[in-house]
Amino acid sequence: MNFRGVCGLSLSFMVTACATAYTQLTDPYDTDLANCPDLHTIANVYSGTLLDLACIPAENAGFFCLVDLPMSLMADSMVLPLSVYRQIKVGPWYDQDVCLQRAADVLPL
Repeated sequence: MNFRGVCGLSLSFMVTACATAYTQLTDPYDTDLANCPDLHTIANVYSGTLLDLACIPAENAGFFCLVDLPMSLMADSMVLPLSVYRQIKVGPWYDQDVCLQRAADVLPL
């Protein structure tokens, strides 16, 4: 394999399925509660794919979300049993109403 092939393969592994890893490993409400993104609801099942689809229209990140989409779809399929369990036990990964309620509880008016 030539140098370009190795670099291309390395780059593709570094930037793929980032949304799936993000949604499976983080709590969306631990960040800045004053900024609840207008995503409405993102389920735990296929959450990385849904997050990529939500960010494709974004001006700056849309291309990277489009590149990440196929690998997130595959990674979400691999973690499907875990995400179904989490969907049943915890509910959606992100819900704007929950975020706004937590922000109201934490931030005094």
